[in-house]
Amino acid sequence: MVTDVNHEGDYVDGRPAQSSGVFALPFEPASPGEARAKIASALADHGVPQSVIDDAVLVVSELVTNGIRHGAPRPDGTLEVAWRTFESLVQVAVVDGGTVSTLEPLQLNDVSLSGRGLHIVNFVADSWRVESDGGTRIVADLTF
Repeated sequence: MVTDVNHEGDYVDGRPAQSSGVFALPFEPASPGEARAKIASALADHGVPQSVIDDAVLVVSELVTNGIRHGAPRPDGTLEVAWRTFESLVQVAVVDGGTVSTLEPLQLNDVSLSGRGLHIVNFVADSWRVESDGGTRIVADLTF
């Protein structure tokens, strides 16, 4: 279930939030697929352009996968996916129970079979950052 969040007083660059939501997922390998479906549905329900939905789905999938592979569950055994829409901006965030305060994309070579997640996020999102507040929160901004 996606829960709409009260976004009163929530601003980015002077723009008020138009809609937002949050959902928890089990800390397990199947969760990226569930995250893709839920974020796509939630953003479509709020009128986000399909091209931005596609980018958000890709970013959320990579961040959830990274959280499960490299992070830790929150105390309740889940990770959280949150989203907010603003005029011409979608912001997505994934929160796990880890304690990382910085992240960098891995150095890759031609035979690397994994490690591309943050490179994909870096390419698709207009910006992204790590916040350490009650776990590791990675926030990505997608403008349109």
